[in-house]
Amino acid sequence: MPRAAWVLMLLQGMLVGKGRLTVFDLRKVRMGRSLLLPCPSDAGTVQWIWTPRFPKCAGVSGEALLITPGASAMLEQPPRFRGRLSLQDESLLLRDAVMSDSGVFTCYQRDGTDISTDLLVEGGCFNNISISFFPSQKILFCKVCKMVDPVPDGAQAFSWTINGLPSRTDAILGKSGARVIPDLGSKEDWGRWRCSSLENPAWQAEYCFEPNANYDYHPPMDIEYEGDAESESSWKSLIQVLMVAGGVLVLLAVAILFTCYFKRKSEQRRKKIKREEGESMAGEKANTPGIVVAFQGRKGGCRGPPPAAVALPTTERRPSGQRSCPPLARSTSTGTSGDLLYVQLDHFPIQHDTKQQRLGERATIYATVV
Repeated sequence: MPRAAWVLMLLQGMLVGKGRLTVFDLRKVRMGRSLLLPCPSDAGTVQWIWTPRFPKCAGVSGEALLITPGASAMLEQPPRFRGRLSLQDESLLLRDAVMSDSGVFTCYQRDGTDISTDLLVEGGCFNNISISFFPSQKILFCKVCKMVDPVPDGAQAFSWTINGLPSRTDAILGKSGARVIPDLGSKEDWGRWRCSSLENPAWQAEYCFEPNANYDYHPPMDIEYEGDAESESSWKSLIQVLMVAGGVLVLLAVAILFTCYFKRKSEQRRKKIKREEGESMAGEKANTPGIVVAFQGRKGGCRGPPPAAVALPTTERRPSGQRSCPPLARSTSTGTSGDLLYVQLDHFPIQHDTKQQRLGERATIYATVV
């Protein structure tokens, strides 16, 4: 940390008493990481003192003396720190941090300045084991950080201990790890929870629960719970598949409806065209030109149908009061002349407009039947 920052921290000293100035620095680190605990001083460090945040979890009580003045080796160092603490100038380097390392590290200087670092080690990956706590669900979750390929049998099997004893709470084994639900209302569940892989006992990590520790402990904010996240992800994937399938079905239904609609319209159009063609043919048949034939003889003034030899698509029109003449027949006697007959033809042309009727043109044809 730059000296300018420490000057600012000195100006913001939070505790002054007995002629000593104490400066606090708040630090957070994930398990398995290294951290430099600063103690800049030109006067020399008298000693480092560590006050654990979780005494029961750490297995110590009160303050633990770490380093004596000017010592290059760790004196009176708790066994838990051996091989993980070293001096760098006046600062202290902590390696492979675990949650039970949480607490206040204070360096006492000869000039009367005390610099304290309040350290909180949060859940993370350590010794290839990731362990996290989710306050909203009150779940402690453990999994292997990196799996070898292929996954060996038992790689997802874990054992849980509380303060070195088997856990009273049964672990729930999931696809990606195991979880337990500690009873934080019971002191029996306070202390150090340790999760170990049955495949490789060297894979282990710890988590500390001590709600009534020296400092008010507030568990870190929820991190995505791997087990639930996997289950939730599966549900999300299933929902997405169902939504896609539903969308496809909707599109298919719409396509079928449109096909039926256009097919029906096409059928209606075809029937309409067929009906119009039928009406047109009927109209043409009705408007076929006709010839009204009236036969008039010289004798008797009778009207009658044409001889059998005359075959015309006509409609006979006979005035009222006229008597019918007997059918005319061709004379069978040779050399005998017949009566002179004449024929009146009324020709009616095609009527394109049925609303307007026109009279036919009359023509008279004279013929002698022999």
